[in-house]
Amino acid sequence: MSESATEQLPALPSDLTPQSWDEVVRRPSRPQLPDYLMDGARCNEALDRYYAERNPRFRTLLHGDTHIGNIYFTDDNRIGFLDWSAFHFGSCFHDVVYHMTAMLSVGDRRTHEIEILDHYLETLHRLGGPKFDRHNDPEVMVEYKRSFMTNVIWLICPDGLQSKERVATLCDRIVATYDDHKVIDVILGQPKPVA
Repeated sequence: MSESATEQLPALPSDLTPQSWDEVVRRPSRPQLPDYLMDGARCNEALDRYYAERNPRFRTLLHGDTHIGNIYFTDDNRIGFLDWSAFHFGSCFHDVVYHMTAMLSVGDRRTHEIEILDHYLETLHRLGGPKFDRHNDPEVMVEYKRSFMTNVIWLICPDGLQSKERVATLCDRIVATYDDHKVIDVILGQPKPVA
């Protein structure tokens, strides 16, 4: 794995290789993944390219770990995030897709995903961020789909770090997003930048 991936997402094991990927995902105790996610070389290439080929238009500061355990509610019903130990700079879609995948069932995500994305894009612009138009700017949806790659951590989550039930649930949700958005194909289908 490239240094750029492990530098930008510290939770990823720095020694992740195609062989170690295969070793983790092929264990009998692991959730069953589709064939295309059992190919460590291809998945690592997609992961490396995702982190190496960032579009600077979408760069922002991220929380990096927006699961339910890092959310709190205030007395006036506002929501906040705690535990900023995984903060880093990356795609403005990272926290949104990570949170959406972790929090919503596959059916709920499929039903509400575009509504959530549109709300996020509108709010981002209303609060002073750039105006991204998913209808007329193809880069927006490419970046959005690419950003689901950040959920890869659950596919290779070491045994014992989280409960088997949690890993299985999140793997099911992540596989569904990878299937729905063709995440690996989108990343690997982009032209490689010329050095």
